[in-house]
Amino acid sequence: LRQQHGFPRNPERYFGIAAVYSMENVRRPADDSAARAGANSSLDCGGGLGAVTHVTGTFGFVAAGKALELLLRLSRE
Repeated sequence: LRQQHGFPRNPERYFGIAAVYSMENVRRPADDSAARAGANSSLDCGGGLGAVTHVTGTFGFVAAGKALELLLRLSRE
């Protein structure tokens, strides 16, 4: 948002932008896993992290629910 829309770098400023995210740190695969040595740091299966579709789906459903809440709230105003 800062790069493309000029938002300032101020941790005290609240912009009211809804987001779905996790505070959990990434857990990298063990050194003896099937991950390729020197693999890029992307989150695809080739990098060793795998696709956790149930987690991705949950984030999608939560985002859709928040979008519906916002639309319903706006329609009542």
